[in-house]
Amino acid sequence: MKRVGYLASNWGAVPFSASADGQYVMKNTGYNTGNLAFWYAVHEMYRDPTTLVPRGSDGAEYRDRVDCLVIPAANHLNPQWDLGVFADLITSIDKEVVVMGLGAQANDEKQNLELQSGTVRYLKVLADHARVIFVRGPYTAQVCASYGVKNVEVLGCPSVTINADPGLGALIEARYSRELERLYFAGAAFKGELNSIERTIFQFLKVHSGTYVVQAPAELIDCAMFSLPFGEVPPIFERAREILDPEATQREFRESFRRIGRSYFSVRAWLEAAAQHDYAISTRVHGAILSLMAGVPTLVVGHDTRVRELCETLQIPCVKPADLMRNLEDISGVVQNNSLKGVSFDVNRQRIARRYSEYLRQSGLTPSESLSHLCGHSEILCSDPERSSGDSTMALESAKITQHQTEKNSAYNRYPKIFARAKELADQFALHDGPVLSYGCSVGEETRTLSELYFPKSKIIGVDIDQKILGIAKSKSADAKNIKYYLSTDDNIQANGPYSLIFAMSVFCRWPASQNLEDISSLYPFRVFESGLAVLDRNLQVGGLLVIANSNFDFLDTTWSVRYEDMIVDIDSSGFVKRFGRENRPTGQPAPPSCIFRKLA
Repeated sequence: MKRVGYLASNWGAVPFSASADGQYVMKNTGYNTGNLAFWYAVHEMYRDPTTLVPRGSDGAEYRDRVDCLVIPAANHLNPQWDLGVFADLITSIDKEVVVMGLGAQANDEKQNLELQSGTVRYLKVLADHARVIFVRGPYTAQVCASYGVKNVEVLGCPSVTINADPGLGALIEARYSRELERLYFAGAAFKGELNSIERTIFQFLKVHSGTYVVQAPAELIDCAMFSLPFGEVPPIFERAREILDPEATQREFRESFRRIGRSYFSVRAWLEAAAQHDYAISTRVHGAILSLMAGVPTLVVGHDTRVRELCETLQIPCVKPADLMRNLEDISGVVQNNSLKGVSFDVNRQRIARRYSEYLRQSGLTPSESLSHLCGHSEILCSDPERSSGDSTMALESAKITQHQTEKNSAYNRYPKIFARAKELADQFALHDGPVLSYGCSVGEETRTLSELYFPKSKIIGVDIDQKILGIAKSKSADAKNIKYYLSTDDNIQANGPYSLIFAMSVFCRWPASQNLEDISSLYPFRVFESGLAVLDRNLQVGGLLVIANSNFDFLDTTWSVRYEDMIVDIDSSGFVKRFGRENRPTGQPAPPSCIFRKLA
């Protein structure tokens, strides 16, 4: 494992005591608690030992202690800042740098950003020490190019990976039908046309239930979370009163602000609090991302380039201040009318996670379990009591294979109508050149069926989690030259692909164990089904066919289905196994006939 130097103040939580105050908190959050979001996200992406490298450190002190530097960068390309100290530190340590989320701060996308000399030097040092600089959006990429830095890639902000549920977007989209009882607002931006929005929402929160989240400045965090002595108040407090509640006295404003104002000093606490709300509107982009990561329908007010380009890259709903203000009399309506497109959001988020994971591996780092899960990589799930010991379990665990169905029943040509239709479609789309995968091949009846009756000229690959079962399959197919068997690891599947057709018949289920369940989450949750399908999706060629029968869940409920066409099959049902929805509750409906899907992209 590599030794990582982490160039940030901390990694997502600020220790504080009852005697703490806003200035203490701000010093440890880079003077904006929103920084905790991406610091935390980046730190949770890998599992290598990490040392904090504070700003202004002596690089010589860390040169022999770290193998690389990881920088959660945010809006470092700010014309008001001079980051020459960072340039000196990186040059002194002189190791590979992994940069995530670099952003440029400007009010308008047409603005030619004039950076201070130290920041220009910092940008060029990054370019020299990083193979790729991951930037927030196209405007930042344009700014980098204007200074001769072109080894950049637009990937948004790593904070969008905090929630590892690959179906988070679809879950959020389903929540737009909720009544508005509690509103989350991350604000206190206090600039120009945002002030009317801040005032309107603050007045709403005074009357209704909800939370006004303060990320900065320190004096307002004092007011929201700590003791603010009566008497003379900081100028920012009086300015906040004039903007948010000009009719209130200082005492009245203090009381209402203490009642609805909150600040959070750890990402986990922030997520937990945000999840208690029905909708969210934010002028602070990381406050918005955290409410999204908590599963809350969220709308961002796009008041400058860094916010707008980030929302565009991450596919987060965003409106300009003037457009929002015109419709703000109906808060829940304006959020619903600018709703998140769940499937697109999920597909895009997985793409981002995969790219980060790929780059971390290339840099010699170890992607975390949560990042791997968001990517759709397999996980260990072995709860079959018959596999609690023995060589099969050892092989299964060492290979990190997901176990789906635990029964081993199989039969020759057991799905003739589905197999026949798959062959017709393979002929129609000329899919006989690539190999055919039998996923969960058991004792080999399916591979022999495919080889002898439907695809005699194709290479047939059978994979299963049990070495003993594979031994039986090999003995039954000893005379078949076009069949090969492998343990069902990601590496083995990938090494023999990509595939023209993939069959997963009676694999993605727990049967008969799920027959009488009213909640399948503890036995075989939807996330495991979707994660397993991600492996197949990655290894199916564009234009290829994915064939699924007898599953506990519907493929059309998954993130991946947006890239597939449902092919028509002349059958009544795709299986007898009990069906459950994304929430792991029974659908109450029989399995639809849909079972063959063609990958379009």
